[in-house]
Amino acid sequence: MIMIVFCITQDIKRNLTGGVKMFSKSDFWIGLAVGAVVGVFGYRFMQEREQQMMALSEGASAGQIPLAELERQKEELEDLIAAQKAQEK
Repeated sequence: MIMIVFCITQDIKRNLTGGVKMFSKSDFWIGLAVGAVVGVFGYRFMQEREQQMMALSEGASAGQIPLAELERQKEELEDLIAAQKAQEK
């Protein structure tokens, strides 16, 4: 833990004393852009999953699961089975 803090401190000192500036590196900006894109897709994915879970809980309270949800689960399972069979070959 102390070593990590020491390394970070040395890196900050080097950047402040005329070393390579972090914001001038293209790697930083590329990483920032990639992180933002991944964050947006992750957020959308989580929103879709939340809606699916709400639909399941509503269907479970009524005693039925909607047909569209069952078909989606069936397709997902078929894809998983096909992938498993492809790995075995």
